[in-house]
Amino acid sequence: MVVGVRAAVVAAVASTLLAASCGKRSPTRPGSETASPGSASGGEVTEDEVTAERPATEVEDLTLARAIDRRICRKSGCCVSAIEPAGSDRKGRSLVVATIDTGDPGVASCLVPHPAEPDAFGSGVLDKEPSPLRGRIASPPVEEAGAKDDEGGGDADEDQASGEGDSEGGARDDCHPYEYHLVVHTKGKIHRRQLLTEACNNGYGAAGVGEDNVSVDADTKTFTRRQSGGSNWRWEETTTLGLDPFRVVSNGKSTFWVLDEDGTSESWDLNYDTLQGTETWSVADCEGRRKQAEAAKNRDGGGSDESSASKDYSAVVIPRVELPAAFVQDGWRSIGLGDCGALIDGDKNGFAVYGGKGATADAAMRVAISKQQNMLFVEISDDHWTREGRSWVKEDHIELWLAPSGLRSSPDPCEGAPTEPTSDSSRQWGIRISDGQVFPGFGSPEPLAGVEVVRGGRTARARIPVGDWLKQEAELNSITVVYSDSDDGLRQKRLIATSTVARGEELSLGHARDIDPSDATCLVKGKALRINRLPHPTKPKEAKAAT
Repeated sequence: MVVGVRAAVVAAVASTLLAASCGKRSPTRPGSETASPGSASGGEVTEDEVTAERPATEVEDLTLARAIDRRICRKSGCCVSAIEPAGSDRKGRSLVVATIDTGDPGVASCLVPHPAEPDAFGSGVLDKEPSPLRGRIASPPVEEAGAKDDEGGGDADEDQASGEGDSEGGARDDCHPYEYHLVVHTKGKIHRRQLLTEACNNGYGAAGVGEDNVSVDADTKTFTRRQSGGSNWRWEETTTLGLDPFRVVSNGKSTFWVLDEDGTSESWDLNYDTLQGTETWSVADCEGRRKQAEAAKNRDGGGSDESSASKDYSAVVIPRVELPAAFVQDGWRSIGLGDCGALIDGDKNGFAVYGGKGATADAAMRVAISKQQNMLFVEISDDHWTREGRSWVKEDHIELWLAPSGLRSSPDPCEGAPTEPTSDSSRQWGIRISDGQVFPGFGSPEPLAGVEVVRGGRTARARIPVGDWLKQEAELNSITVVYSDSDDGLRQKRLIATSTVARGEELSLGHARDIDPSDATCLVKGKALRINRLPHPTKPKEAKAAT
């Protein structure tokens, strides 16, 4: 009797399940045939029954992310969190920049989630044991033996796993660390990798205003990092790395004092591929500020909303670079500066400080300083030379302005400053193109010995010793070069200069900047100098220092 009851119950349950399944079909695997609406297995498929196929590019990114994880992340708390295309190298292989999240004890995001390993549970008092639901990130699989770089037998940073060691910007307990790596691959097969930089934003200074921004340009094959921070003095640094060939393309920096941004701002940038750079700076206008204060008092002691009076200046960076010894000795007489000198034409390059903008075809100038012997080289091109003018000022000539090192504005420069104008420490010399004779100018300077000038066709070249003035780091020196173009010997037609120089304002002089030989040197190629970019170090520590 019991058996009969059980059989009846089983039959009833089976009948119920069969009836419920008549209006619903089983999920269909991608690629399988779909039943027609009128067939016995017909019916609508709900969204949760079919898994959408991932786009091919996403699948490729995940495959590459897994390969990079195996190659770079060799400990827990490390994974690829982003992959940015960066073009192709000269062999046609793909370049990408991988963002590595090394935020131990837990990463913020991973393209390929790592399986969680549950904590130990049950070995002690139950209510003191960690929950098994709060998992750890499992260690990524160890890269298979023999997986080596196919260029040079291994990775450039094989000696250090990602996330090991100090990260730039502070200790790991007060910021989240990231690394950025260049990866060269072909369809997921990694050929080479290179650490670009590390970032760990802990505020980068007492003010806690630090920022990190990185960008990748696939067209130019470059990686750029902009970092800012500071306290009362704020700063921002920008470095651009070229990815093929690997090199530092450009550097730049800006600073200001938060209590007087109008009177203390400084910035500069320099491109090592072209040796062209610019700088700007502002200084307090003490006389203007005194007038502002007096005007405020006359308004019943009311304050003023206007910006504090200041003076703004700009300059083209004069490169102080390693030049060939033969060029420095005598080769300069017949070999041009080429792209190894800062270009000044008073239009798009440099400044027209008198006579308005002109054209390069009318007059232009290139300027460079050799690291050897601190020789200043100036190359002038002019469509018409003059001579036998009323004075050297009315003839074609070079003006050299120099001032003692370290002339820069400082916080509260007007506090206790004399109300009467003080003597200006800048000095000026005039060098006539026709015969190389040197004349004292502003400040009645001592004679400038050893100056040589040669002229041929539309080109004139000068070698000027400036070692007595440039005794410190190049960027601490104050120097401006001006070319005065006459055309008729009766008047100064136009003056083009390396800075917005003003007579009697020593702070208006520009500056030279040292070029490290590891970044660029100059070589003779044909009848002109050409920039020589040396292979950049590719070891991790050296690459980190570059940024």
